[in-house]
Amino acid sequence: MPDEIRVPFGKAGDLSFTLPANWTLDKICDPKEVAPCEDVAAEARRAVREPVGAPPLAECVTGAKKICVVVDDVSRPTPAHLFFDHVLREIESAGIAPDQITVITALGVHRAMTDAEIANKIGDAGAARYRVENHNAEPGDHLVRLGRTSRGSEVYVNRHVAEADVTVSLGCIEPHVIAGFGGGYKNIFPGCAGKQTVAANHALNTTPATFNMVGSRPENNPMRCDLEECGRMVSGRVFIVNAVLDGFLRVARIVAGDPVAAHREGIKTSQEIFGVRIDKRCDVLITCSHPMNIDLRQGVKALANTIQAVRPGGVLINLVAAEEGLGEFPMPKKRLPVGKRGVRALARVLLPLVGRFTFGMKEEDLFFIYFALQAFKRNDIYFYSPNVPAEFTDRVPLFEISKTIEETLAKAHRAMPGPASVLVFPRGAITYPIIE
Repeated sequence: MPDEIRVPFGKAGDLSFTLPANWTLDKICDPKEVAPCEDVAAEARRAVREPVGAPPLAECVTGAKKICVVVDDVSRPTPAHLFFDHVLREIESAGIAPDQITVITALGVHRAMTDAEIANKIGDAGAARYRVENHNAEPGDHLVRLGRTSRGSEVYVNRHVAEADVTVSLGCIEPHVIAGFGGGYKNIFPGCAGKQTVAANHALNTTPATFNMVGSRPENNPMRCDLEECGRMVSGRVFIVNAVLDGFLRVARIVAGDPVAAHREGIKTSQEIFGVRIDKRCDVLITCSHPMNIDLRQGVKALANTIQAVRPGGVLINLVAAEEGLGEFPMPKKRLPVGKRGVRALARVLLPLVGRFTFGMKEEDLFFIYFALQAFKRNDIYFYSPNVPAEFTDRVPLFEISKTIEETLAKAHRAMPGPASVLVFPRGAITYPIIE
């Protein structure tokens, strides 16, 4: 009997399965185990008092009239509640009153957070003490135009950020499919940007060379360079407080200070934890959405982060908890006229057109169209996602989504009967391969 494989699968607990005959497990690609911070509060205080590339936080906010605090949204695993109060106390220690502070959720184009989710993110005390607003990416007076980047992105940002003397951004630095890594200015652009800015920034990586940039060097990443140019247009000072988490979402380190210099320092730790070295690409890749389990849109990050670990033409199995179903993932109005067999031929036609035409989709969703076409052209992909509605599967037949893990493995085994080498990424949404 083959050995049982167990992977974390959100609130449902662990998911167990065995590999089909003739499939051989090469490696379980887990993040590196590191010692978490014993005292997160002390780590936060140290970070903001000994920042990278900036004066201490209290010094930065001294004399300021308006402070904007940005926190990442429910789709990110940052345990901001563990250090939010300590960062805000540091701000208030410089003579800043609570009514001078506005907290903004960095939604980008994601859904608004509920009051309960906000309290969970920053703590009950923080939610009660400060004015908190969900960012709105739709056009309106709540956005301010800052100009245009050298890459052509029209820059619109939340008015609270535009008018703040200091913006303090709380988030985390984790691998990201198009930005390379999260964190830095990313909480503000695209997190607090207008949707036209989000669309333009994401579209920069809709090229064959940039559709998968996870773990990339920032200076080689058009999207990252563009969003950092957007950030430099903000008139007030921006000060980041970014956590680097371990594979169990515990705080391993906090970096603070300049949104570029401190971000680069945090990347070093993130690379060490989440970059998994492999000898060669496998025939079959099994990747799990944990800890991005909220919806399909977030869960597909596991596929995006790890796809380079499987050879072109190989099989990729994405295990997606998607506890809220589709979430922000677009639902086509009609059934797509092509299935998996035709997608590779269709991709050759459509890929050069993405960016020039919207195909009836929101502009900010075009990157997902582009990535999906590139991925399905490259590999045979199967999904296990028990919470995705059957209607979506019917309308998007190229997404072969099964309701049981056994059915998923059976379909994949028919496509790759063996012998086949297998890699498993139990925390694929935060892990990426480094190919030796």
